[in-house]
Amino acid sequence: VSVFASFMLEDIRTVKILGLGLAAAVAIDATVVRMLLVPATMELLGDKNWWIPRWLDRILPKLIVEPQQSTDIQNEPTNTPGSATRAALRTPKERKPTRDARDPEVFA
Repeated sequence: VSVFASFMLEDIRTVKILGLGLAAAVAIDATVVRMLLVPATMELLGDKNWWIPRWLDRILPKLIVEPQQSTDIQNEPTNTPGSATRAALRTPKERKPTRDARDPEVFA
């Protein structure tokens, strides 16, 4: 808002009018629309707020944002994405021993 309001310091009348109009539009959008109308509409519509047309639902890819947690971490393959994170979350007793480069079996 302050950037557009600073346009009113110009000498050109058109720039002053544009600056005032843009500053007012941004202020109204931020206060009335986003802080009053959107939350009120979401409260009134409830679950209908997230309705999507069938044709659009068929076109959009199915994304899994939060996959279900596995109860058996030890039996998961280690080459899957995120397996290093899961391995780091294991308790010390569950962790598999790491192979040290100084270990003679590494080079065997």
